Formats: sequence, structure tokens, C-alpha cells
Amino acid sequence: MHEFQSCIYDTISTFEFEEKWDDLITKYEIAMQNDWLKTLYECRRKWALVFLDKFFAGMSTFQRIESTNYFFDGFVTAKTTLSEFILKYTVALESRFDAENQAYLKSLDTEAYLKTCSPFEKQAAIIYTRIDRGHCFSPTTICEDESNLTLIVKSFERVKFKGKCKEMQKEYTVKYQK
Repeated sequence: MHEFQSCIYDTISTFEFEEKWDDLITKYEIAMQNDWLKTLYECRRKWALVFLDKFFAGMSTFQRIESTNYFFDGFVTAKTTLSEFILKYTVALESRFDAENQAYLKSLDTEAYLKTCSPFEKQAAIIYTRIDRGHCFSPTTICEDESNLTLIVKSFERVKFKGKCKEMQKEYTVKYQK
């Protein structure tokens, strides 16, 4: 596993990635019988860090791994199988989403904590709160059966124009096939 992680996270050139990948395939003789791994390799330009034109804000590989470990903490262990991982990933994602929603709801009922007496900080806190609370989405289920779900989503936005605040409403129909 360490060698695989090193191939994914520690390579700094595409040549180095290709070399490490080939070494892994040869050493463990896994690509010959594994269609999933072949497919994964074929689309490496979409997921391998060295192929992506992304900036990681100076985060080292260790910091990125620690961030990943934090995300999965309490959900997966070293003995988690791939099929269990997929299920637990969904649970971890939902848990983090719920935690974000709880923090957001809590922020609606509380004032921003100011660390200084600066009028600039106070104004920024008020503006942030206005922007944050200026958007609201209200989904309503209008039709649901075994294979389809249709929602009406209303979007409310407060827009300031020529010194006047106006609330605008937009309505979208979202159709989802299960």
C-alpha cells in the first residue's frame, strides 16, 4: 500500500509516475487479471496528481495524507475492504455534510465573534453574514415514484441595486432518475 501511495502522491514528474506504476504492476503481477486497474491506469490523467494542473497550496504529501486521514477517521481502518470502503466513504461524506449543515444552522442564530475592536472587522462580519444569509434554496417534492424524483427548487436571493435591497425569486424544476 505504501508503494501505491508513493506512486500517487510522491511523484513529481509524469515519467516518475509511469516508472513507479510499471514497477508496481511488474512486482505484484496485478494488471494482467485486473480490468479495474487497467481502466484506472487508462484514465490516470484525470486523477493522478502529477497529471493534474492543480496547486496544492504548499501542502506536503504528508499534510494531504493527514487531511485524508482526518476525513476518514472513525469510518475506515486498515482492514476495511474495498467494498466496505465505498459504503463507508458515502457515510463519511454524509457525516461531514451534516456537520457542515449543523455549523451553518448554528451560525444563523449567533453573532460573529470579533477578535479585535476594529470597525473593519465588524463591517466584514456584517457583510459576510449578509452574503451568507442572502441565499436560500427551498426544495419541494412534487412527484416521487420508484425510479424518478421531481423537485421544484425555489431560489431566494437578496440583491442590492441602487441602494435598495430587493428579494428575487427563481424557480427550477429538477428531475432525477434513481
